[in-house]
Amino acid sequence: MRKGDMVVFHFSGVVVCQNNVLISFPKGYVLPREEDERNQHIRVFLQALIRYSREGELEPYQMELFGGEDGERESFEAAFWLLDDYIQHGSLSVQKQQNAIVPMGGAKHIHWAKTLQTIPPLISNGQVFYANVVNRYATKDLQNEIVRIYRHVIGYCMENYGWLLGFEYEEGLFAEKELPFEKEYVLQLVDLAAQKTFVDRERQIYRCIKRILRGSGEKFLSEKKYFTFCTLYFYHVWERMCRFVLADDLMEELHLPRPYWKVRDRVSYTRQIPDILFRGRDNEIYIADAKYYQTKDAPKGLPGWGDLVKQFFYLYTLQNEMKNIVIYNLFIFPSRTEKIVDYMGYATVDGDDVFGRVEGFWFDLYEVMKLYAFNQKGNIKERLVQMHQQCCCHENGIGE
Repeated sequence: MRKGDMVVFHFSGVVVCQNNVLISFPKGYVLPREEDERNQHIRVFLQALIRYSREGELEPYQMELFGGEDGERESFEAAFWLLDDYIQHGSLSVQKQQNAIVPMGGAKHIHWAKTLQTIPPLISNGQVFYANVVNRYATKDLQNEIVRIYRHVIGYCMENYGWLLGFEYEEGLFAEKELPFEKEYVLQLVDLAAQKTFVDRERQIYRCIKRILRGSGEKFLSEKKYFTFCTLYFYHVWERMCRFVLADDLMEELHLPRPYWKVRDRVSYTRQIPDILFRGRDNEIYIADAKYYQTKDAPKGLPGWGDLVKQFFYLYTLQNEMKNIVIYNLFIFPSRTEKIVDYMGYATVDGDDVFGRVEGFWFDLYEVMKLYAFNQKGNIKERLVQMHQQCCCHENGIGE
């Protein structure tokens, strides 16, 4: 969408159109100027979206935006994982392999002595045959062929996605421009290598190679007009990330009163579902709502009456259920702050002495995204509680 001299994108994520790759960050995101640091932000952002797409219970149209369910999403995720692994650990170096049991149709060099010694034959109508045999596979041959397959796949990933992680693809960097064998034979070789290795990294590499080949194919970008891996509603991702770094098992333990409708003799219940509940210090409980709002014009443009009433009501019902507990209300907003957690301000009602305040805090978006992307809790919750104690008086809580 064009606004004046700018083009505004109403999505967050990656769009590929005829081999042109476009990445759009969430609204208000500030990318670093330094190239290596910027590439790290891209890597973290995509890892966060990959995790969200796997975890989220997405509507069909949302799933379609995340690559659909026909293999394209798995191909993209696998390609991105292989590139990230290449950055961290370098090229694949396989360990020595031994003779392996394979289906008769997949054997190139049958080791009959080992087959007769180790595999029971099948007998049908008086005839003896073997469904599986021991394949005499030269270690050097298998290593060479697996490396050739890997070089082709990682070269494809590098050519199409390498720029996302700061790679400038050089023609000839990976010699295997074409898949060295027929795809079905390649899959047999990869399965064979996976059966024999005990190295977790190698197993994951083989899984990713298979996902790329079994998805829409390693040529899917050139065969399709476009591919998307994005969301129109990044605020859902923000809520999920904040819940991950803050929430504990408190939500499962509480039984909040249920609102209901009664019409004649029929009753229909609904539920109170706060975004985030977690324990603070001693007898403290926090009710938090993650809001993906831009706050540069604050206090203008912040959550309005509907959002405030919802938080006040959560607090009101909780305080009747939990005696001798101090309850605090929070809004969590994204920002770029060196403190990682910072205090913004508060909302309240004129003349009120019942509901207290809803305190507003900034979380550094990149730090939250990084923790979520790599499944690390970090210490943001501890920072928040400490910052709240420093900036907000105890009398702002309810239930003392």
